[in-house]
Amino acid sequence: MARLFGCVILVLWSLYATIEANGWLANNYPNPQLQPNECGRRDVAVNTTWVCDPDGLLDPGRADELDDALDVLKNTSRCECDKVCLETGGYQVAIALAHRMGIEGNYVPDRERARDFAEELRKEWFGKNDQCQDNAVILYSFTERELFIAIGKTAAKVVSDIELGQIYHQSSDYFHSPSIRIGENQLYEGLVYVLSELEEAIDNDWFLTYGVAYAVTISIATVLLFSTMCLVANCCPSQTGPRTEQMF
Repeated sequence: MARLFGCVILVLWSLYATIEANGWLANNYPNPQLQPNECGRRDVAVNTTWVCDPDGLLDPGRADELDDALDVLKNTSRCECDKVCLETGGYQVAIALAHRMGIEGNYVPDRERARDFAEELRKEWFGKNDQCQDNAVILYSFTERELFIAIGKTAAKVVSDIELGQIYHQSSDYFHSPSIRIGENQLYEGLVYVLSELEEAIDNDWFLTYGVAYAVTISIATVLLFSTMCLVANCCPSQTGPRTEQMF
């Protein structure tokens, strides 16, 4: 019996070592709602946490604080898709942390891997048949220093690509600094900042995308161009008249 137990421990340790060496893939990354222990959320009941930190990048107390912030956002954000808000709440955001992302198949740039990883987690965690899609997953991978926010279609209607770009840019010091160490407060503070900015974007009715901004810029530039042409045409003296008079 002791030998069998030892073999089981060895197999589990080998599996963990393989994941640690090769990194996580979306298909073997744990679900915080169904597998809180595997997500490093020990002593947390099933279906009560949306923070997954299997590699222990955060102190458990910090993860609890993030869960509280996620609950506040869900309970205070507006309800979409004609849902019964008293039962389901508003926007749900989840946080996924990893020491390293795995590589499967051909080489893919880190940014693309983070995007695909986060989007696959969002679909898996919130259900492939999720009709409302008022949700998001904040993914951060420590080794690659990659932060990506995957948002559902409904969330994309209130959180523009410009706002996402601002969040990435303004939070870069938290996540891309080479001084970041596992478990350091800087990671927690960065996640709090991203979450607060995402909450503000969700609550903000003003919406502008890169596409809209480009169209507005082109329209303004076109109007200015034609206005300048008309101004030049009216101000410059015409040379046609005098030349005609000299001919007679």
